[in-house]
Amino acid sequence: MMKNKVKIMVGILSLGLIFGGCKNENSKENPSSDPTIAYSNKNSNKSNEEKNKKSDVDKKDQGKVVDGSINSEILKQNWKYKVYLPNGYDEKSDEKYPVLYMLHGFGGNSSSILEKSNTKDMLDKIMKDKENKMIVVFADGFSSFFVDSDYDKKMESAIKEELIKEIDGKYKTDANKTKRAIGGFSVGGYGAASLSLRNPDLFSKALLISPTLWDKLDEDSLIRRNYMAFSDGKQMWSDEVYKEKFPSNFINENTKDIKFYIRASEGDSKINIEDVEKFNKDLEKSEINTQFKKDGKEFDHDWDYWNKITEESYMWVLEQFTK
Repeated sequence: MMKNKVKIMVGILSLGLIFGGCKNENSKENPSSDPTIAYSNKNSNKSNEEKNKKSDVDKKDQGKVVDGSINSEILKQNWKYKVYLPNGYDEKSDEKYPVLYMLHGFGGNSSSILEKSNTKDMLDKIMKDKENKMIVVFADGFSSFFVDSDYDKKMESAIKEELIKEIDGKYKTDANKTKRAIGGFSVGGYGAASLSLRNPDLFSKALLISPTLWDKLDEDSLIRRNYMAFSDGKQMWSDEVYKEKFPSNFINENTKDIKFYIRASEGDSKINIEDVEKFNKDLEKSEINTQFKKDGKEFDHDWDYWNKITEESYMWVLEQFTK
């Protein structure tokens, strides 16, 4: 047992060295530690230029992003999140808003999606002059895959029992499950698939962008050697535990009402498009409403691709809330 613990600790230290050294989990991440940059650096400068450009939306029509944190009993630490509040949000109003929870990729944090894309501008644009708007929450998932682990963080429980309660209690949300969606990029896409199918009483829509729904993770993957979300206590990554927790295993009669929107590309160098297609077929076989869009070989696992499709993806979620 002691040898196994030593191996796991060595793996954790290796991860710190590989992705920018040791740091506080809630501190601002080094850009090179984000999977979307680590996976493909070729378009990072272009993405930053797009992110920093002047907004296409007049200031009077812009929403705002506010910071928040939870003293989490489940995670046993201070847990950061950010909230996008649409233009017109008024604490004194009786209006209730649907909520989209967005999950980041490997190595990211609650700021990653906002900092590495022009997400706020996209949200401002799709909600401009719209009667129906939504709140968007960006939560810190650390290195969890957004699941409960026996040897790492219990992120699913924290999201279910603490984050949703915090957001519904602090903001003017519509707490009905039909007005709550979950989405994510990369590892966050896996998390969105898992959380929605395991909790159909909480989520009615799921947005998966380049989800890491591997049939089996490559043997030489850094994630396999340095990730504890699917540890069995003997090794950092257990294929058996990964298979047991795979989202498709939780498809049942209760999940039929969930609506899925999935985007992935043939040119993705980090996930096999066939694995994503297989997951989509699992949904279709169970008569789950799913819309799968497969993009071309010119698109990789990076923000250049995601910035081209994310506005449309957010629009899909907003439209579902009005149906």
